[in-house]
Amino acid sequence: MKYYRLEVPGKSLRIFPLVCWHIGAHQSDLKFIKEHIKRISADPANRWVYLGDGGECVTTHSKGEIYNQKLSPDEQLETLAELLGPVRGQGLFGVSGNHDRRIAKLSGLDWTHALCARLGIPYMGISCFARIIVGRVQYDTFWHHGIDSSANIGGKVNKAKQVEQLVAADAVFTAHSHICLEAPPS
Repeated sequence: MKYYRLEVPGKSLRIFPLVCWHIGAHQSDLKFIKEHIKRISADPANRWVYLGDGGECVTTHSKGEIYNQKLSPDEQLETLAELLGPVRGQGLFGVSGNHDRRIAKLSGLDWTHALCARLGIPYMGISCFARIIVGRVQYDTFWHHGIDSSANIGGKVNKAKQVEQLVAADAVFTAHSHICLEAPPS
């Protein structure tokens, strides 16, 4: 397990989790992605964390149609790094997602590690504890791509909350569900 520490001298911090963009998939929404990056770049104090599945990364041994991708996994990595160029210096760290790990399983090449190196941010593996200190207030956070999801909202929330049962933290950040919601602590 890797640990990350960030001290912010001001009174506030806005962190944007970047997750499940699936660059290369037909359903990937480049307009949304560019708008999101624009929101981050609007304030130089904003920060982001890569939470996996930036690329579709379909292989011959995974779900999905390898020849249905719009870009190869290498082109997906290049496109994602290029898209994040305007906010490159605002990244904190990255953790891998299940799609990212497809490439590593097949070839031994860690797609997320390559992305993080390209963006100049620490690669934290599959999860990370981060102590974030804003002014004089300290937050212990946990970051993970998430556990298998579900087809319905209730199942998605239950899967996200499973991670919460495994760690003690002030805030737990997960993804993988392809929805955006805040689930209050149990």
